[in-house]
Amino acid sequence: PAPWPAAAMPPAACTGTITRPQCAFRFRPLTPDPSGGRSAAPAGRFRMSILFKRATVSGSILLTAAFWANGVSKLLDFGAAKAELRSRGLPSPALEAAIVVAIQLGGSGLVISGRAVWIDASLLTSFTVLALLVGHASWTAPKGRERTHHLNALLANLGLVGGLGLAVVSAESPTP
Repeated sequence: PAPWPAAAMPPAACTGTITRPQCAFRFRPLTPDPSGGRSAAPAGRFRMSILFKRATVSGSILLTAAFWANGVSKLLDFGAAKAELRSRGLPSPALEAAIVVAIQLGGSGLVISGRAVWIDASLLTSFTVLALLVGHASWTAPKGRERTHHLNALLANLGLVGGLGLAVVSAESPTP
């Protein structure tokens, strides 16, 4: 028996191309493959490749938004960036602020461009983990609102770490 009612059967032209009622969306039929199977038409692969590239760039921009926004903010107010690092007890805040800005802006730009993503994502991941340990140690914060704030920042940053890992896998795998 068919998985849908007889009244919802796909039109005859779609038979064999899609086994669900979504055939009503008029997907292109598959073209015969020289091996005897069926494959997507070359034009379909080209469109899928363009879609994949656009989705990858858009996703990379969104994934790195926190890094480049923070890097631009630190660059525009470098004195505040140094003061923040000085308040954390770091020994040379000017040098460390410059390194942070370079990692955030340079790493984000290279992840978005798709160049050496595994190196850039590793730098951004290392930076994020260090920032979590230094700036958002929720386990040392007093109970209440402050601890909740640090715990939320910790979880959001762990999500960024996971997303950067996916960016590496995506960059290293072939496009469809």
